[in-house]
Amino acid sequence: MNSTQGWSLLELMIVLSIIAILSLAGTPGFSNHVKRSQSEKAARLILHSLKLAQQQAAIKQKTITICPSINQQCSKKDAQHLGIFFDDNENHQIDDNEQVVAFNKVTHDASHLFIKASFGRPYIRFKPSAHAMESGSIFYCPEREDIFGQVITVNLAGRAYLIEDKSIMENKIDCP
Repeated sequence: MNSTQGWSLLELMIVLSIIAILSLAGTPGFSNHVKRSQSEKAARLILHSLKLAQQQAAIKQKTITICPSINQQCSKKDAQHLGIFFDDNENHQIDDNEQVVAFNKVTHDASHLFIKASFGRPYIRFKPSAHAMESGSIFYCPEREDIFGQVITVNLAGRAYLIEDKSIMENKIDCP
């Protein structure tokens, strides 16, 4: 008797084809999961930064500034960092003689931050009473995927919160 053990080339090719098809079917779902996870991480960091700024204003009994930053200057859009600092001379940039509480890289790759605050200002300040001097929103905008964008809003009482109901924005963030 001649019995052969093992797989034929045809059987091996069929199994490999099935594995390739199944792995390709799972890739978009995994990619969306990673993007959503990065977006949620950025939102948590922004919320944490706002709360830190509010706490530092109350502890130090000084007005503190938080803003999306490019080259250590407050910027309304296209920033990747979030700066928290005591802006003693009120020029909306981090100078050598000013105390920096935190300077965090919030975004990754081509994603960016932008801000819409009272009177078109590129920053939000907290008073020593922990109340905000400007109300506004900080937007996290991922590259080409505005469905994963996040909006964190601060009211004049100083409360920061994540906008959960995106249905008011038709489930997507209007990123510039």
